[in-house]
Amino acid sequence: MHGSVFKVFTLAAGLENGIGLDTVISSAPYEADGIMLNNSDGMTCGSCNLAEATKQSLNTVFYRLQDMIPGGPEETRRIAQLMGVSAELSDDGYVAKSITLGSYGASTAQMASGFATIANNGIRNDTHIVDKVVTGNGKDAYKVNTHPQRVISESTAQQIDSALAPIPAYSNGNQLSGKAGYGKTGTVALGDTGANRDAAMAGYTDNMAVSVWMVEVARW
Repeated sequence: MHGSVFKVFTLAAGLENGIGLDTVISSAPYEADGIMLNNSDGMTCGSCNLAEATKQSLNTVFYRLQDMIPGGPEETRRIAQLMGVSAELSDDGYVAKSITLGSYGASTAQMASGFATIANNGIRNDTHIVDKVVTGNGKDAYKVNTHPQRVISESTAQQIDSALAPIPAYSNGNQLSGKAGYGKTGTVALGDTGANRDAAMAGYTDNMAVSVWMVEVARW
């Protein structure tokens, strides 16, 4: 699982529905299904805009953002699938609010595809392995058709760029040297132990998108 990396798809859903990065939302504890949810390590911004909440990865802000989006969790799912995450992302059709925290499984390839859509200014291409096959005399025997399709607006993609740009440097100073990079990290807790079972990151530059998932197998 990819944890808070998935918040980017809720952010995209909000932006597509007219909720801007300057929208201010409370980071106070949030109650869902009788459970009081908090932010990792007790972090809070009081109330802050979506750009800051994305940088700090504030769980409760994203639950509230999802409440503001028409369709709620279902819209997060719809946008994620449009962007390239082809996993089911539901329990027999029911989509829990926790989707914004990556509670449903998706492959690293699917996550990279979703982030590549942002890097490509909102245009999704079909994933593929072979780009083309060239014969001995230099002719193309096969060339893939990636069926490019606009799935989110260019404005939404650019606003996500703006929200993700500070994160590599904010996350332990891991900004790429000399190249603009955009990314989002995530973790999955190991029960109530205070330890993490999974760690993930997805991001992109102007010509590459990547997704990384790490898990301690003994804890899986």
